[in-house]
Amino acid sequence: MPQMPSLPGPFHRSGLVLVAANLVPMGGVLLGLWSVFDILLLYWAEGLVIGVFQLLRFAAFAWVWRIPSLLLLAAFFAIHYGLFALGHGLFILWLLGPPGMGFAQAIALLLSPSGLLLALLGLVASHGFGFVADFLLDGEVRRTDPAALMIQPYARVFLLHAVVLLGAATAVEIGQPAGMLGLLVALKIALDLRSHRAVRQPEPAEATPAP
Repeated sequence: MPQMPSLPGPFHRSGLVLVAANLVPMGGVLLGLWSVFDILLLYWAEGLVIGVFQLLRFAAFAWVWRIPSLLLLAAFFAIHYGLFALGHGLFILWLLGPPGMGFAQAIALLLSPSGLLLALLGLVASHGFGFVADFLLDGEVRRTDPAALMIQPYARVFLLHAVVLLGAATAVEIGQPAGMLGLLVALKIALDLRSHRAVRQPEPAEATPAP
C-alpha cells in the first residue's frame, strides 16, 4: 500500500493536525471565553485521551507481534495511569476550580456543547489521526520498543502540565489577561510539537519480535 508523503520535522502531517486542534482553545482564550481553569481542565482531559490511545497502541503492538502477554502490561498501565490522572484532576480542581465546583460539575463542563466539548472533540480527533496515520499506517507499531509505550504518556503529560501549571499560576497572579492565556496555549502547542517530534524520530532498526 503506498504511503502518504511525510513532512519534515515538526510539520509532519499529524503535527499539523495537532496544531489545528489546538486552535480551538486558542480562539476561546483570545475571545475571552475561557479561564485558566477551563484551559487546565481541557488539557487534563487531553491527558485521558492520550492514555486511551496508548492502550490502543498496546493492543495493536500485541496483535502485530503476537505477544498477548503484553495486554497484562496494558492493564497495569490502565490502572496506574488512571490513578495518576485522577489525582492530577483533583489537584487542578482544588488549586483553581471555582468555589463549589465538584468533580462531577467539572466533567459536565467538559462534555457540555456550550462548554469545552468542541475543543475536546478536536483533540480526540487529532490524537486519533496520529494513532491511525503514524502508529498503524506509517509503521510506528513495528519500530516502537514496547517498554516505551509504558513511559511515553507520563513524560509528555508531566512536562506539559508542569510548564502549563507554572504559566497558569503566573496568569492568575496578573489577572488572567487574554494575551497571557494565549501565550500559555502557544507554549502548550510548542511542547506538543516537541513531544510529537521526539516520539517520531526514526529508529536505526526495527523492533525485533519475541520468539
